[in-house]
Amino acid sequence: MNKLLCNLRCNQALCKLSEGDMTSLAVLYDCMSRQIYALALSILKNPADAEDAMQETFLKVVQRIDTYREGGNARSWLLSIARNAAIDTLRKRTSSIPMEDPSVLEECAYREDTAQKLALDEALMLLSQTDREIVVQRAVWGMRFGEIASLLGMQKPAVEKRYHRALAKLKSFLD
Repeated sequence: MNKLLCNLRCNQALCKLSEGDMTSLAVLYDCMSRQIYALALSILKNPADAEDAMQETFLKVVQRIDTYREGGNARSWLLSIARNAAIDTLRKRTSSIPMEDPSVLEECAYREDTAQKLALDEALMLLSQTDREIVVQRAVWGMRFGEIASLLGMQKPAVEKRYHRALAKLKSFLD
């Protein structure tokens, strides 16, 4: 589904949700679950934690629906909530679990194209958390630099610069 249609559907679903229509959560899930999961995974680097953060995102959407402005950028609003949920999960986890959890590598071993996946994961680990988020949002989900800048609370030129530097770093590592 293209971004414009997704944003329109999410906006309509959020408006219905604000009126108490809980069935609109299914539309939000259909449109945004993959992006929310990918964003959470880029921050948390653990599939189980990313799923938890995704669930937490949808709970927070229901709790904070009154803060959404009709006609706003629904995707950015949802992804901001997802980013904050993932960061909250990361803060909770860092107080009790070491950051380099070996189970992450074990889970990656069962995925398709294991060697490529592991090489890419290793390369992404070279990047800062913010640079990883920028690369995933731009390269995987095709978000515009302005949307990413809004999501991360940065200036658009800074996001563009960080994206291009991160790609160069990834390219030099993977070559």
